[in-house]
Amino acid sequence: LRGDRQHGTIGLPLPESLVVRVTDRFGDPVPAVQVSWTPGGGGSVSPASVLTDLAGQAATQRVLGSQPGNPTTTATASGLADDPVTFTATALAARLTLLTEPSASGSSGIALAQQPVLQLEEPGGDPIARGDIAVTVQIASGGGTLSGETTAISDGSGRVTFTGLMIRGTPGVRTLIFAAEGFTPVTSPPIAIGVGTAASIAAAAGGNQSATVGSAVPVAPAVVVRDADGNLVGGVAVTFTVASGGGSVAGGAAITGDDGSAAVGEWRLGTTAGSNTLQARAEGSGVMGNPVVFSATGRPGPLSASRSTVSAAPASIAASTGGSVALVTVRAKDEF
Repeated sequence: LRGDRQHGTIGLPLPESLVVRVTDRFGDPVPAVQVSWTPGGGGSVSPASVLTDLAGQAATQRVLGSQPGNPTTTATASGLADDPVTFTATALAARLTLLTEPSASGSSGIALAQQPVLQLEEPGGDPIARGDIAVTVQIASGGGTLSGETTAISDGSGRVTFTGLMIRGTPGVRTLIFAAEGFTPVTSPPIAIGVGTAASIAAAAGGNQSATVGSAVPVAPAVVVRDADGNLVGGVAVTFTVASGGGSVAGGAAITGDDGSAAVGEWRLGTTAGSNTLQARAEGSGVMGNPVVFSATGRPGPLSASRSTVSAAPASIAASTGGSVALVTVRAKDEF
């Protein structure tokens, strides 16, 4: 089930236990079956015999022998002696050890504050002073991408120093694995990766609206801020300001929430009918999309009798049978 084809250091336990599962002919787990473990090529197992649990599983810890090679471990179940399971391993005479662990936490797309340092070692823990050994690192669990110096070369003391390593991807926990030919690899402790810094801003709501002049638009304009990997970024300051058309804003200084969004409290249009624009700018340098521009059209308001006018040209004419005329003009206006 688990633990096959591992690499380990001679004289030490393999990193992962060896696990088998016993099932019936329908694939259902069978508990309380005696499983015997037999090491081949030196070393030992603990326990050497164990009953399967309710999930039908039985496990043992394999300790490698004193010689490099490819030792095996055989699991035999009671009543299934003709159907054993064999695990293989690679026993190496040297190992990699983490002298300095990478940071326990970091942000997507930002170099880890604490970069890993490793040492080439003998099985007993004594350092191996050997230069020009290439050690590579990659993500062992959690997904995403790893960038920076993913291969480092040991110096004359056998020390390996990495620089500029950064993990990109969705928030979550990762582990890194370091490997070199002829050495047992080592896996880092968990690294919690959060969202990166603000890298882009885009409109989320409230574009291309219309409203009566001097009144607020029906939908408050809103933006969404993301990091370079598309993760939503909270805690970013966003400033909304009127760009054209007059008018005013309330709540123009906003902060993005956990969903990466921020909205203006209110956008009230100017008193002149026509085009109005509002800008939203995220704090920080190099933010793509800065500023986001929202457009709205101001419509005339209700008719105002006091602001509307009536005029005649000429203002007076002599009575006639139709030969004398005046042009009467009514100009309808709103309160502005």
